[in-house]
Amino acid sequence: GGVFEQAGVNFSHVHGDAMPASASAHRPGLAGRSFEAMGVSLVIHPHNPYVPTSHANVRFFIAEKPGADPVWWFGGGFGLQAVGNGFAEAYLPIVERRKAMPFGEREREFQLYRRGRYVEFNLVWDRGTLFGLQTAALNLKKAARRLP
Repeated sequence: GGVFEQAGVNFSHVHGDAMPASASAHRPGLAGRSFEAMGVSLVIHPHNPYVPTSHANVRFFIAEKPGADPVWWFGGGFGLQAVGNGFAEAYLPIVERRKAMPFGEREREFQLYRRGRYVEFNLVWDRGTLFGLQTAALNLKKAARRLP
């Protein structure tokens, strides 16, 4: 619309026979456990560079092993107390105040640069993103082994 250039909400649900390295590197006791993970991500890219870009996510993980108690935890880039309401209460007033602020090509170029750096950070450092990429790679390997 007139305020947001792009916005999206994504749900993911992945599972596998062994935890990816990004999950077990900081918690070696999880290595070799099967896992299931679910997450919701929110991404908002406004037109106006003075309106903050917003990325938020919440995740649930469970790792299981026969004969052992499951290990589970929540994670993500936002606190989990009333995250939806807290997000709207914090973000929407900023959008209202800044959406009509004038901006030029300089601000727009910097906005696009910041978005690119965020993507770079996510692909290299974000443990949730690495977890998803490693899970996909494990599933592709399994699928390739089943091919004739």
